[in-house]
Amino acid sequence: MVKRDEGTYWGKRDNRSRKKRGRRAEDIAQAFLEKKGLLILERNFQWRGGEIDIIAKDGDTLVFIEVRSLFEDVQINPILTIGTRKRERLRKTALHYLVTHDQYQKVDCRFDVVGLLFKEHDFEVIYLKDAFRF
Repeated sequence: MVKRDEGTYWGKRDNRSRKKRGRRAEDIAQAFLEKKGLLILERNFQWRGGEIDIIAKDGDTLVFIEVRSLFEDVQINPILTIGTRKRERLRKTALHYLVTHDQYQKVDCRFDVVGLLFKEHDFEVIYLKDAFRF
């Protein structure tokens, strides 16, 4: 786990919309992943079957990343917030991405989860590499 101090309050009493909070969480996750050496290819890849928050390359591996934001009163592992249906949508969306992007059809793939636990004046990043299987 990595602790980062943002220096500003961003808790659940904040009046930002859910979409803006999600975008902010994805911005933080992207910066974190880039510092880890991942190359970000796309954000918010969508099709009728679902959405993947971030698609990146980690060396020769294609990585599909789900970003989850939680607040300090929620003491749960971020992977536990991704139910069976959500995992299935992620799998189908990843397969659709692979089918529509010929250059990635024969590469290793994995699913990662970046969980952001927001506290009163800072946040903690929880990174689960290879969080679940295809």
